[in-house]
Amino acid sequence: MNIGMDLAKQVFQVHGVDRHEQVVCRRQLKRAQMRDFFLQLPPCLVAMEACGSALLRQQNRCPQPLATRPAAAT
Repeated sequence: MNIGMDLAKQVFQVHGVDRHEQVVCRRQLKRAQMRDFFLQLPPCLVAMEACGSALLRQQNRCPQPLATRPAAAT
């Protein structure tokens, strides 16, 4: 599965497709719901878009949720 995310301060739009490009999820999540949502998914590719004017676009492959730790609060 591949996940595309539009990032914002409080609400995130999540769009997931399977290997045949068929939509498997399309949800709007609040910040507090993000961790639980991703813990339920199998390992997948996540593409994040911060805003239309973001200067740096990268593709990162993230480890499984059990191997990650929460980011420090800023």
